[in-house]
Amino acid sequence: MFPSLFNIILCGILITGLYVENFLNQVTFLSILIAILLFNTISFFAALIRAKNTSKKLAILKEILKSLGANSNNLDLNNNLKLVVDEIGKVKQKMISSQTHSEYLQDCLIKVAKSFRNISKTLSFSNEKNLDNIRELIEKYNEENIKNIYSLTKVAIPYETHYDDFNGDLNPSFSGANVAILNDDCLENFLLETILKQYEINVKIFNNINDFSSFACVIADEKYDITTKNAIFLSDTYNKEGFLKRPFDKIRLKKALENILSEYKVDVSLKEYKNDVLVFLDNDIQSNYVFHIANAHAKLNKKVDSISAFKKELDENYKIIIIGYTAMLYDYETLKSKINSIKNTKPNTFVILFVGENHVKTNTDFADLIIKDATQSQIIEVIKKHT
Repeated sequence: MFPSLFNIILCGILITGLYVENFLNQVTFLSILIAILLFNTISFFAALIRAKNTSKKLAILKEILKSLGANSNNLDLNNNLKLVVDEIGKVKQKMISSQTHSEYLQDCLIKVAKSFRNISKTLSFSNEKNLDNIRELIEKYNEENIKNIYSLTKVAIPYETHYDDFNGDLNPSFSGANVAILNDDCLENFLLETILKQYEINVKIFNNINDFSSFACVIADEKYDITTKNAIFLSDTYNKEGFLKRPFDKIRLKKALENILSEYKVDVSLKEYKNDVLVFLDNDIQSNYVFHIANAHAKLNKKVDSISAFKKELDENYKIIIIGYTAMLYDYETLKSKINSIKNTKPNTFVILFVGENHVKTNTDFADLIIKDATQSQIIEVIKKHT
């Protein structure tokens, strides 16, 4: 705009000089022409340089647009700049959306991993009694991803089991304690209930907030807003006192219970969990037969063939004592007194007395089960129930 106005003024002066005499002399006239020529030459090159720079900027902007997945045939620099800004905004929005989707997928992956961890733990507690219940739980828990889980648990595969871990472990007893579980995850509830019952805790499961005043402890999902003092919260993120981070383990649960249920805690010595079945029968045939059955269904068993060995083993605290009436007769009163003493201190000890065809005249009140000749199924039933 400015060069055009300047040229118009100079041209006006020259035209005036043509009609007004002596208005401009020859030198002045020539100077003005030279000034016009120089100014326009400078303007031309300036415009040429500006056009070249604009062309470079347009080329750069088009490359940027191309890298952003867009094209432009527009030759206006400002319009292309606006288009680049718009495309960058779109890319930014896509990145935010992609990041959100990635976080969502990661969250889903973590949930799936925790689910399979719970399924794995649940399977490790499987036994003949709860197999059908576990199958139903897992089918309900993950019908789409887990197929034929029943056959998986039925086949003879080398699977690590934790069901009997408590036998050889120094675990406390919280007998008499009532604990509520407030959670809608059926597999977690199964694991919690199984572990708590092995601590001799009474368990009740809830799906909604209730009156928990009668419970010594409440284990609840962190999503529930409860104000119960003695609460343990299941959390996806927190791993501090009062919380169990998923997937939880038995050790942290045990520590939390020991803090909250201290008044119910009864320390159990190693001997009380040391052995399963002690066999001392009238003859080797009977002893070998019963001992073979015991070994098939319990872990820590012992067979003795003398009264002295039997007396010594009685101090090792067996869960089940299987004794023959004839074998006891050589020192009946002493053995009866010792067994009664054991049952007074450890009332869960189960005593089976084999009497055979003998006509029993002595006091047998120390025995929990008196039989003549037990079948294999009877022995197995007792072993499973009391070990």
